[in-house]
Amino acid sequence: MDELRMESKGSRWITVLALAASCFWGVSGATQARETLDMLITGGKVYKQAPGTVVGISDGKISYLGPMIGAEPMVTKQTRIVDAEKSGVYPGFIELHTHYLDTVAFTHIACEINPEAGDAGTQACKKVARRLKSNQWLVGFSAGLFDKPLKQQSPREWLDTHFPDVPTVVIEPHASLVWVNSKGLDEMLVTRHGLDPIGGKILRGGDQQPTGVILGSVAEVVMEKALESHRATLTQLYSQVAKTASCFERHGVTSLGDAGSLWFYGGIDFWQQLARDNRLNVRVSVRPKLSPYKGVNAQLEGLKELYRNDLSDRLLINQVKLHVDGQYHLGTARLSVPYSEPSIDSEPYGLFFFSPTELNTWLMRLNEIGYGAYIHAQGDEAIKAALYSIQNVRRENDDSRFTLSNMRFIHEPLYKLLHDLDVTANFYLLNPEFSRQQPPSHILDKKEAVSISELLKHKVSVALGSAGLYTNKVVPLARISESLQKPEIGIDDIYQAIDSYTIEPAKALGIESITGSLVVGKSADLVIINQDLTAIPAEKIAQAKVMMTVLQGQVTFERGNAGASNQTAGLHKSVKRDKTEGPNKVAALKNNS
Repeated sequence: MDELRMESKGSRWITVLALAASCFWGVSGATQARETLDMLITGGKVYKQAPGTVVGISDGKISYLGPMIGAEPMVTKQTRIVDAEKSGVYPGFIELHTHYLDTVAFTHIACEINPEAGDAGTQACKKVARRLKSNQWLVGFSAGLFDKPLKQQSPREWLDTHFPDVPTVVIEPHASLVWVNSKGLDEMLVTRHGLDPIGGKILRGGDQQPTGVILGSVAEVVMEKALESHRATLTQLYSQVAKTASCFERHGVTSLGDAGSLWFYGGIDFWQQLARDNRLNVRVSVRPKLSPYKGVNAQLEGLKELYRNDLSDRLLINQVKLHVDGQYHLGTARLSVPYSEPSIDSEPYGLFFFSPTELNTWLMRLNEIGYGAYIHAQGDEAIKAALYSIQNVRRENDDSRFTLSNMRFIHEPLYKLLHDLDVTANFYLLNPEFSRQQPPSHILDKKEAVSISELLKHKVSVALGSAGLYTNKVVPLARISESLQKPEIGIDDIYQAIDSYTIEPAKALGIESITGSLVVGKSADLVIINQDLTAIPAEKIAQAKVMMTVLQGQVTFERGNAGASNQTAGLHKSVKRDKTEGPNKVAALKNNS
């Protein structure tokens, strides 16, 4: 493990040296790493490079950055020339929070349900219920489950009315919240006499009967039970992969972080099989989701077996996902002062799904086996607990990566601590309230609402991202545009906005030594966009088009020729001569493409 960490630190220094070298190329001092090129990108505005810069790619890496004259001797008849035609050339986008596997699995087995639409809102799920095999659960999804008006019925009673014959669970994405009917509660052995398990909450009525609303670790265990009953074969899931993955590729995404895989029902098997079959067209960091409900040692042993940290691979497993607390809009984010109108009477301060002591133990034990963590913490007390635990890890190791997701409230002194501990702040929803929410003064002082501009002022690494269970919400250009148009978000610089989708999330994933910026020696992960984003109004950025996406030198998407990396169409052209025919041929081809 120490050898892996030393290698990672060494690669950081290599990147620093490469960055330093790239600053001095000029017309006569371009940087290069090989004598021949597999691909040459010309005619575009290369991000953070001098005008006239071309990009050479060899063996899946960026091998040349500099003026055209320096690239000409490296072009052979096998070199493919891409004429970017005044488009912008950028590092590939990186999404820190995606639901790739969930989208595939839910497309295969789940149905959308809307309790407010009466019978019409249940028809899709009733069709699915009729097709279920013996012992399979009905799995639904919906939004706003915590406070749906159900005409004085509890969620359990409402589900029993519509789905009396099959165990049923309905999940609200992002919320660690589910509804369960009576048959489902029976399967989970949840009764009026039970106690709340560690890290979870079972809501009960006045008679102590479960209402069917479950939060935290128990919600995750219910989902695992339900999905286990469907354990679809990898072949069945594969049928959905190409459609799902193409969304990332056509939006310029070359790396992503899985939002948190429920690894106990075969999710990791899915990723490992994709990697074995070379079917990953994006680099994926899969985060097994920790449960406070299960044994620590058993989970650690499983994580040891899963660990993958070869940065040249497209599948990495070196971080976990955990929820320290719940959600502010549900009244379950953990605050330092009570909610004025608690959603859960017995929990006026919100919930800790992992207590500060448990969190500290987990992060220290994870550090011993090389894992970092992507941590959901919204309330000020949850954020404080996370940072103090990370601080203890940093006394032993400064290389593990930690990200805090969608913080809401923070004590002012902790801004500096976020920077000092090298923690990334990730925001995947850019509504104003997520960056500078103004809570009622009797709950928290306004100054304690998290401000992205304040994070940036303290030089904290900020990574933006898209949102949602559905891949159609993976829209980096729209998020970059939105972040610049809303002053309340706190990002007012186009370079800062682009970096928040490239080098900053690369740092969070621990892959900045190989991707996230255009540097000789790094992986050739890049995106060509039909506009120079640094030269157009913010509102125009969302309308810009991705023309080509390249991962490790492989074209994974090309507009008009989507996904065919070995064909010559659109932007992708072949040189029809060898380099001995003279440099003017290259110039002519570039001008006429």
